[in-house]
Amino acid sequence: RKKKRMDPIRGKIGVYHIMIVSKYFESIDDFINMEIGIPKAKGNMSKFHYNPISITQQTKRYFPNIETLHVYDKKDKYVKGKKIFQIVDWRRRGINHIKIMNKVHNDKIEFKHVLYSRKEFSRHGKWTLDIPYGVDEITENAFKHINISELKELTVPETVKTIPKKCIDNCYRLS
Repeated sequence: RKKKRMDPIRGKIGVYHIMIVSKYFESIDDFINMEIGIPKAKGNMSKFHYNPISITQQTKRYFPNIETLHVYDKKDKYVKGKKIFQIVDWRRRGINHIKIMNKVHNDKIEFKHVLYSRKEFSRHGKWTLDIPYGVDEITENAFKHINISELKELTVPETVKTIPKKCIDNCYRLS
């Protein structure tokens, strides 16, 4: 009597697992090929309420239920949609750019990588400096164009991960 060999994976991968795996895809072609090749994956893209990959106005139709738009790459644009309630921008952005974009988009944008650079510093006071909450990076030359030795006070929020040594090398009066 012959025993049937069972495939250990067959029947054990469900739609939830398919969705988890597809979060790591890199292109719309990966999603399309999976939906064509795996019957259980049919309709997988419509289950996402955010876009796990960069999308355009044309490819947005594959993710019809997006409520949160993620912007990953510098080539990405903020695509429009009636159902989009929030935008999450993963690109490096200066604090002044963020202020402008939040005015335009009524504070619907969450910025994940906020930097404080020379451009931002030039708009603040000379002897004291409060880096705004939410900034997570201070660039190496953020204070380069001013006489940094005059800086007496620097307030850094807990969101800043590191401060490059070169950034404050000549801050002799810093308290």
